[in-house]
Amino acid sequence: MKKILFILCSIVGYCAIGADNFWLYDSAAKTMTWVDETGFENVVKTSGDDGSSIVIKEGVNRETTTIRNLDLSLPIRDASGNEYVITEFVGSNHSAFGYNSTITNVVLPSGLKTLPPYAFKNCSELISVTLNDGLEIIDNEAFNGCSALKQIYNFFPSSLVEIKSKAFYSCSALECGAVISGVTNMADRIFHSSSLRSFDCEQAPLKILPEFTFYNCKQLTNVVLSQDLEVIMDGCFENCYALTSVKNLLPRSLTKLGNAQSNPVFFDNKALQGEVIVGPYLEVINLRTFRGSKIGSVVAAKNGLKTLGQFCFYGCNDLTNIVLSATIEKLDYSILEGTSSSSAQRKIYLRNFPSGGITSSLFNGTKRECITIYLPWDYREEWRTFAATNSGHNFIFNKETGVLPEKMNDVGTWQASITQNVTWWKESPDPLLIFIK
Repeated sequence: MKKILFILCSIVGYCAIGADNFWLYDSAAKTMTWVDETGFENVVKTSGDDGSSIVIKEGVNRETTTIRNLDLSLPIRDASGNEYVITEFVGSNHSAFGYNSTITNVVLPSGLKTLPPYAFKNCSELISVTLNDGLEIIDNEAFNGCSALKQIYNFFPSSLVEIKSKAFYSCSALECGAVISGVTNMADRIFHSSSLRSFDCEQAPLKILPEFTFYNCKQLTNVVLSQDLEVIMDGCFENCYALTSVKNLLPRSLTKLGNAQSNPVFFDNKALQGEVIVGPYLEVINLRTFRGSKIGSVVAAKNGLKTLGQFCFYGCNDLTNIVLSATIEKLDYSILEGTSSSSAQRKIYLRNFPSGGITSSLFNGTKRECITIYLPWDYREEWRTFAATNSGHNFIFNKETGVLPEKMNDVGTWQASITQNVTWWKESPDPLLIFIK
C-alpha cells in the first residue's frame, strides 16, 4: 500500500510540474527537469549558472540523455522559485544536443542569438522545431541529418542575418517552405538533399546564392528570388526535378550564373517553365545551364549578354524563341543539342554577327528544319563569308556558290511596328535564314 501511495504521489507531483509548464532547475546536479503532458520526464544537463542565466555545455546531452519535448521557451525555476534563462549553447564539434536519438520536438529559448555548430546534428527522431524571435545566426550543420524533421515554425525569424554551411543538409522529411527577409549571408549546401517545398528571398538583402544551396531538393516546387541578387553559384538548383516556377529567374542585378566548367545552375530542372529574361549585367550563360528544362523563351535584349555556352539549352524541347542583343560575341557549339526529336518551330533573333565566332557544330543534335534565324541585312556579307569558310554551316547559303539569296517578300517585323523587306534561302533539312533589311 505504501509503495502504491508513493507511486501515486510521484505521478501527482510530475503532473503538477507538467501542468505548470516549467523546468525545475537543480543547481547542484546541474540538470533541468520537466515532466510533459504525456508524463515523460525530460532531463537536460547544463554546465551551471551565473545566478540568472544557464549555459548548455557541448556534448552533455547526446545519446544517453532522455529528452523528447525540448521546449526551452518554458520558464526555468529552482526549488526556491528563482527564475533563470538560457542564453547560450556552447560548442564546436557535437554541440549541445547533437546525435541525441530521443528528441522529437524543439522550441528554442527566446534569448538565444546563435545556434552553434552541430547543435542538433543527426537527431534522427526530431520531428518539429520552432525557431525563436531574436535568433541571428544558424551555424554550420545545426540540423544536418535530421531525417525525420517535418516542420520548422517561424522559418525564418526576421532577426536572422546569417545561415552557415549545411545547416539543413539532408533534412529529407521537410513538409514546409522557408521565407527569409533579413538574411545577408548564406553559405554553401544549406538545403542540399532536403525536401524543402518552397523558398522566398524576395525581400532579403541577399547578394549571393552559394554553391549547391538547393542541390537535389526534389520536392522544391516554387522559388521567389530577389531582384537584387548578383550571383547564383554552381549547382544551386541542380536536380530540382519538381521546380516549376522561379519568380525573377534571372534577377535584374545578376552578374554571374555559375562557372563555365562546373555544375550548371539549373541542370535537369525537368519541370521548370516560363520565360527567361536576361538582365543588362549578365554576360555569360554557361555550360548546360538550363539543360533539360521546359523553358519556352529566352530574351536577352538589354545589351549585356556576350556568350551562349556549350549545351546551354540541351534538351530544352519547349524552347521556341531566342532573342539576343547586339552585344552577343560567341555562340558556342551544340547550344540546342538533344532536341532532335522535337518538332517545335524555333525562332532565333540575332542583331549582329558574333565577333567571337560561331562554332561549326552550332546546331548539332537539333532538328534544323524547325529553326528560323532572323538576321540584320547589314551583316549579310559576314554571314556569307562565314558560310563559305565553314562547310558545316550550309544552312545559310547555297554552299556550292556562296551566293547571297535574292529578295523575296515581306515576312514579319524586326521591330513590332515596322514591316521589313527580307531575303531568304532554304535547303532542307537545314535552318531557314532570313535577312531583315
